[in-house]
Amino acid sequence: MMTHILRILRDRWLLGSGLFILWLAVLFYATTAHIRASDQIVISRQSHFVDLLRERGLVADAVQVVKQASVDMVRHRHIITSERLPLDLMAAASHVTVIEMAAPLGDLPLRELRFYADVESTYTVRKR
Repeated sequence: MMTHILRILRDRWLLGSGLFILWLAVLFYATTAHIRASDQIVISRQSHFVDLLRERGLVADAVQVVKQASVDMVRHRHIITSERLPLDLMAAASHVTVIEMAAPLGDLPLRELRFYADVESTYTVRKR
């Protein structure tokens, strides 16, 4: 796949220009910006959910994982979850990323979580 992309870039003469370096920098930032955040918290009852997030590159290895959270725990932090959370909890956070899942209840193995996990959406909730 990477050789195919490099061939396209070479054919369009982007390899020798600064555009290629700019493209690589944007690609690197887009894939690692959310990993560098030290203020993430994962809220999930699924024991393998954090493994799924690590596979997708959404969290760092040392992310805090909890089954239940309070407003003080999430204040000004980035919540990552697949659960339905109360609005006051989401409003206290800086951002909320939700992985949509149509999974049955119970603790599922990672293989099944991969099957049920859909797209992730990030929200900012504010209380007026």
